[in-house]
Amino acid sequence: MVELLFLFGFCLHNLEEALLMPLWADGSSRYRRKIGKGGFLFGLMVVSSLGVLLTFLNLVAGSSLAAIRYLYLGFVGTMVLNALIPHLLATLAERRYAPGTGTGMLLNVPMGLWLLLGPYRALTKPFLLILWVVLFSLTLLALLNPLFRLGEKMLRGLYSSGEGP
Repeated sequence: MVELLFLFGFCLHNLEEALLMPLWADGSSRYRRKIGKGGFLFGLMVVSSLGVLLTFLNLVAGSSLAAIRYLYLGFVGTMVLNALIPHLLATLAERRYAPGTGTGMLLNVPMGLWLLLGPYRALTKPFLLILWVVLFSLTLLALLNPLFRLGEKMLRGLYSSGEGP
């Protein structure tokens, strides 16, 4: 069940980002922008939950429902692209390690490519697979900043009500 191994690698990647990205993003560079830690962690939690949900749905119904299978593979392809752009690209451009590059390149890329080109190859049409990866990537990219802002807003509301630390 390489799907579960991919999910584990994806979660390790997100853990690496959760621990290191907010500090890295505070540095001065034209490739980085400040990210509120709370908003970033909220967005990461939502994306991680989405990955778990899509993996579960694919394992339960992906063999019988093409739409679920393509949605899952769109997620997998997006995570492969995510390891390359922005992580590897930022590491190369800045000549400094960008959080998520190691887990992305060592775990997400090989397992993701194996999923995309291995067991699902006979069940997918290349054009549809590429289309789903592009659509999933663009949708997730469009949702990240609103998720970050929502997380910051929720935390501000929580802290202002006296319930925060």
